[in-house]
Amino acid sequence: MEATLARESDSIQEIIRRINWANMEIVLVVAEQGALLGTITDGDIRRGILAGIDSAQPVSIIMNRHPITVPLGAPYHEMLDIMRKRSIRHLPVVDNENRPIRLERIESLLDQLTGQGAIVMAGGMGTRLRPLTNDTPKPLLPVAGRPILDHILGGLRESGIEDVVISVNYLADRIRDHVGNGQEHRLNVNYIAEKERLGTAGALSLVRPRPRRPFLVMNGDLLTKMNFAKILQFQNKHRHDIVMCVRKHQFQVPYGVVDIREGCVTGLREKPVLEQFINAGIYVLNPACIDLIPRNRYFDMTDLIQAVLGQGGSIGAFPIIEYWRDIGNPSDLQAAGREHSALVPDAQAPGIPVEALA
Repeated sequence: MEATLARESDSIQEIIRRINWANMEIVLVVAEQGALLGTITDGDIRRGILAGIDSAQPVSIIMNRHPITVPLGAPYHEMLDIMRKRSIRHLPVVDNENRPIRLERIESLLDQLTGQGAIVMAGGMGTRLRPLTNDTPKPLLPVAGRPILDHILGGLRESGIEDVVISVNYLADRIRDHVGNGQEHRLNVNYIAEKERLGTAGALSLVRPRPRRPFLVMNGDLLTKMNFAKILQFQNKHRHDIVMCVRKHQFQVPYGVVDIREGCVTGLREKPVLEQFINAGIYVLNPACIDLIPRNRYFDMTDLIQAVLGQGGSIGAFPIIEYWRDIGNPSDLQAAGREHSALVPDAQAPGIPVEALA
């Protein structure tokens, strides 16, 4: 098999691009002679982003310089035992000169996800996308030849999730007719019918039976290549009441910004570009959070988050570094169409095949 390789001098941004391109979660950092120097995972990148590290910096500042490896010829059961005990999903196999020969991956993820499902909120009216949504619910608008909802369901299935509930309201029959029971998507699909609009969280009060394990909730107008299993694993490890996916967003202030301190101007920045974390519309909820949602009343996810915080609850942030786009208006839909290649798994990642170093 192949893995994506990098050099110490490669930028973090370049590594993000390679991870997205390859649809993998790890990059091996090697010396010019091919020896393994370290690894960098999407988790390392997320921690770096939260710490404020500039993505233009070299990958060497956040890479793991002491990765766990096994020698060529190590028994399968030994490798599996190491991965389970160390809670790792990837294990480089190296030769006697510490050059990576292949990358072993653990496939126990589906076992970890047993009983965990997803709820897709697809009841919105899509008013900003009219007239396109006059007769078509927003989740069924096509991007790259497939409805948005099909992209979402495909991503859930590829992440190991099998049980999905779709909350519907506006043009609900169109969504039911298209998805059915989920058989064509190789999923088990059920529905929540909102008799009136209940906001981005209110429909969760209608879920029956109540989930027994933390479950994924996401808006039905998102496109992303993230592996949803990663956020479920994050929740399983940290036990937050809610985990919220966040995304770094840059925006330019259209005016000169004046810095003032104690009545005096200390600086002037002309139309600066600012960067903030935004809510990405994807969450994992502990089932107990449902108790905080009033039944059959309009209630947004922001209301639920404030209720959890008000009770001293814990909310974790999970940065999305993969492709992500919210389809809120016609320009977003057009941009998603231009970016359609990001929604299709790439045949091969850029970089050096591991076999070439053997």
